[in-house]
Amino acid sequence: MSNLKHKCIISLLYSAGLRRSELLNLKISDIDSERMQIRIENAKGGKDRYTLLGKNVLEDLTVL
Repeated sequence: MSNLKHKCIISLLYSAGLRRSELLNLKISDIDSERMQIRIENAKGGKDRYTLLGKNVLEDLTVL
């Protein structure tokens, strides 16, 4: 994939299991690189949840 931004979007949707609305509301502060987790605020049902952050996705995000 030539565009890194699009690669990160697809990777987050697929590997972390994010919904489109969750991805759109994601902030940099929601990513915990030490624990390799992503905090999702107001997920389905209005609850907060955590999901896994892949190592490859984290590497791509740090390049951006």
